[in-house]
Amino acid sequence: MFGKLAAFIVMCVTATLFCVAPANADSYGNTVSTTCIVRVTATPGKALSARIVVQGNSTDPVKGTVTVQAFHASRQVWSRSVAYSGTAVTFGGPTLPAGSYRAVGAFKPTAGGVYSGTRCTDSFRTRGVAAEHTGPGGHNGAGTGVGPNGADPSALAASGLPNTGGPAEWWLFLGIGLLLAGAASVVAGRRRATA
Repeated sequence: MFGKLAAFIVMCVTATLFCVAPANADSYGNTVSTTCIVRVTATPGKALSARIVVQGNSTDPVKGTVTVQAFHASRQVWSRSVAYSGTAVTFGGPTLPAGSYRAVGAFKPTAGGVYSGTRCTDSFRTRGVAAEHTGPGGHNGAGTGVGPNGADPSALAASGLPNTGGPAEWWLFLGIGLLLAGAASVVAGRRRATA
């Protein structure tokens, strides 16, 4: 009996000293983060078409300015800025010769708004009759592509859930293993207590 009480006291003291953090307010700040998806369609001999969407996790409308720039071999070949008021913006650009390009989209919020700025990229090659998109990633300035982890924006909108990448099965198996280990220890403890 005394051993169990001593173990309980040691466990409580350890939890108090090492596991308890002081209560602090969450550091969300005054801004809401945003993400953007830029998609450029281009074929040799035809004008490019750029589409950019900015999303934020708030009920306030996302307002500001979006800028899309096209680069070829680290040299800017085109840039355009337009006002953004919460819906996808599509606009035309110049005719591009065949080659590899990188489009960079940027969102600058309206002064006094609740949203933060963001950047996104899309790598594409023009050759033949259609543009090829290259590379995974592409939102919030991470990687290249058309959406989070290379997701097609229309597929993302249809599913309602983003593909966050990576298998999560090992977390499931770890949880099941811990659950079974806990159940086994309870059963073993009860058997010892009755014996």
